Amino acid sequence: MLMIMITLAGTGCHVPSENAGVLSANEAMTRVSEDVKVGAWVTFVKGQNAQDRAVVEVDSEDAAVYTVHVYEVVEDGGGMSHTATFGWYEVSKKTGAVTRIMP
Repeated sequence: MLMIMITLAGTGCHVPSENAGVLSANEAMTRVSEDVKVGAWVTFVKGQNAQDRAVVEVDSEDAAVYTVHVYEVVEDGGGMSHTATFGWYEVSKKTGAVTRIMP
């Protein structure tokens, strides 16, 4: 079973009232997850090894964008694992536009 983990770095997930209308971190991760290439990659990960996990995670943010890390946790066996990055994305807090920042 493939598990897509959507997690937030840091604490707190609410949007303060003065930022009403600004994209939330959860919405940013959802937008990245819905990208066609990310979706195809998730399907690929699922087909490779049921123990591996695809992760979409807000790594950091500034006033304008969320930086989202998309990676796979690869189980090596014996309790060992490593990660493999698929890509890094910026998501505009104002428009919701997703931009891949690492080829």
